[in-house]
Amino acid sequence: MAKVKVDTKGLDASGVADKGDTVGDAMDGNPNFPDAAPLVTKLTTSVATLRAKIKAHNTASKAVTQAILDRDAATAVVKQNLVNIGSHVDQVSSGNAVMIQSSVLGVKSPSTPIGKLGQVQNFSLTTGDKPGETDAHWDAVYGNKGYLNARCLTDPTVEANWQVVGSSSASRTTFKGQTSGTRVWWRICAKGTKPENDGAWSQPASIIVP
Repeated sequence: MAKVKVDTKGLDASGVADKGDTVGDAMDGNPNFPDAAPLVTKLTTSVATLRAKIKAHNTASKAVTQAILDRDAATAVVKQNLVNIGSHVDQVSSGNAVMIQSSVLGVKSPSTPIGKLGQVQNFSLTTGDKPGETDAHWDAVYGNKGYLNARCLTDPTVEANWQVVGSSSASRTTFKGQTSGTRVWWRICAKGTKPENDGAWSQPASIIVP
């Protein structure tokens, strides 16, 4: 025996309303169901109510979205006006902390020099994606202004055998153009704001170039 499948699962509000309209049209005056008229009337009325609620929801959603945009725009204006006042206080106070504090904007703490940087740690080498390439990775050093890359092709214990051959801005790089099958040593140091603030060289890492 066949059974009815209403099947509104997965439909959003508009989909349910559309389903209601379709069923209502099919049932209105359907000779197979002459006693269904009161039910069809209730369905038609409820669909009309649902569509009115959907319209109200859409209008409210647009209003909320616009309200958020308006709020954020007003926030940006206030922030910029605070910056403008801060610039004025900076200029007029000429660095007088008491005058600045009277504006209740606060006084910046003096920056502390970082000084000599730390040694690069966890430096390692892996084979690159192409022949002659090796990938290098290491832990970032706080306060760095980049990194120096040094290479050695012979005895790494002899300082004169090391040569700085490039630099990198991130705590990773790829060394290219090397001769496949040769052993090479690399080491990295963090660059400071001044040469005397450069960090110590990392422990060397070695690899046979792929």
